Amino acid sequence: MNNNTVYLWLKNPYQPLFSDKCLFYLAGTFVASGYKLKAVTAPPVLESGDILLTNLTISEKYFPSDSAVLCLTSPTDRIIRLKNVLGYFHGKSRFYHTSMISGENTFLRVAIDFLKKSFQSSYCPAELPEKGAAEAGGTTIHSGRRIVFRVNVDWDEEGFSLLERWCDIYSLRPTLAIAGKEIDGRQERVKSLVERFGLDVASHSLSHYVVLSSQSRQRQYREISGNHSLLENLLSKSVTGFVAPYMKYNRDTFELLEEAGYRWFIRSWSIAPLPLAGFSLIDLGTCFFFSPGWKTGIVERLAISDLVVQLHLRDLIPLADHADWLFKGLALRGVRFVDCETYYKEACSGGSA
Repeated sequence: MNNNTVYLWLKNPYQPLFSDKCLFYLAGTFVASGYKLKAVTAPPVLESGDILLTNLTISEKYFPSDSAVLCLTSPTDRIIRLKNVLGYFHGKSRFYHTSMISGENTFLRVAIDFLKKSFQSSYCPAELPEKGAAEAGGTTIHSGRRIVFRVNVDWDEEGFSLLERWCDIYSLRPTLAIAGKEIDGRQERVKSLVERFGLDVASHSLSHYVVLSSQSRQRQYREISGNHSLLENLLSKSVTGFVAPYMKYNRDTFELLEEAGYRWFIRSWSIAPLPLAGFSLIDLGTCFFFSPGWKTGIVERLAISDLVVQLHLRDLIPLADHADWLFKGLALRGVRFVDCETYYKEACSGGSA
């Protein structure tokens, strides 16, 4: 086990830029290879072997020579600069101040693929699988790997019926992220499902179709506290997780979440839980989407890390034909399907990873 620490120091940890996804992914990558992770709001004191990831412009002279500082800032000269950032791990240099990757998803996928290959020696299989190898059973999945399953309850009748059936047949236990107004007139049906299977529940704001980060603190308070009270009163259980509509937050949002007693939220694109600097909240992230080719992709990604998936009720319908493969097949390969609260508790206790 690596005893070193990777520090994440963001210019704006409460409303990070799209380009900061690379820093989230890098941080999660180090966690997957054994590093401890700390989020900070000021320059940390680095020990021998520690790593600092930041999007601020800083100087290497403030850090010990046997630590690594990876600075990713502006959005130009992307692939070449990204390779230079990782040069430290190939013995070229310990410090790079480089340009930040950003831009369209196509580029980001290329960059992430490069990152996976760069960290291959530390935590990936001996060779990344060729396309198609996963379905042929040629990819090794780490014992105890987890898929964290979350379903946003943006009402869809067919999707909800599928969810009921999967909970019954496959013992699926997802976290339901519920917006109060989405279940108007359906409260008893949702309550019945939650109670029957003991499902974890998170809040998804009261109105759902509102961007919290663009609202006043008072409006955010109504959305957060109103839904929190509604769900706890309806379900007679504590609600400690929050999923903001459109994954948009600002500092007011986080202060209100902490005041209300929330412990985790969903925002970033990471392969490991990320602590939020200055708060006791943990970002569980979303790191897998069911895009074309997902059956191969999901196994390849499970060879690297746990997965946190987000689906809406309507998204379940295209997966119906693959349910046997997804839930039974992966379970046979040792994959656990867990809810967000279980994932949060295991992350805090240093449990299965």
